[in-house]
Amino acid sequence: MGYISDISGKLDVSYNEQTVKEYSEDLLALASSQGIKLPPLTNRTGLSKQTIEILKNHDASYWFQFDENYVDASYGESGKAYEFERELKEVLEIIEEDNCTANGILVRSGEEQGDMERFIVENNKIVRTESARLLWPDGTEAV
Repeated sequence: MGYISDISGKLDVSYNEQTVKEYSEDLLALASSQGIKLPPLTNRTGLSKQTIEILKNHDASYWFQFDENYVDASYGESGKAYEFERELKEVLEIIEEDNCTANGILVRSGEEQGDMERFIVENNKIVRTESARLLWPDGTEAV
């Protein structure tokens, strides 16, 4: 990867509702016997305000903007991204600690042609990274 990189893309963040373990067993049994679905204990849809503040003070805040429902890298700052994958993993761990899930695709592109890497994130994990490949018009890979 080149000296200077751009990061783009967006991760959608959603809150994992917790209902059952917070209600008493008696209330759960009664609701179940009556066919009643208990509502979630919170109206949260994404990251808590405390977690957003933690993320804003993290090293990765150079690359990202944080909101309750997304982590956005689409505002186009350029910089040295040598530690980007580590920083991304740390951000995903913080999101998971807040009982949230992040999914999406981020792209790191460098100065040189073909200097590109894609990070696919599913359920707070980098499940795959893909480096750009240069292909000739006949479909063969350039070496």
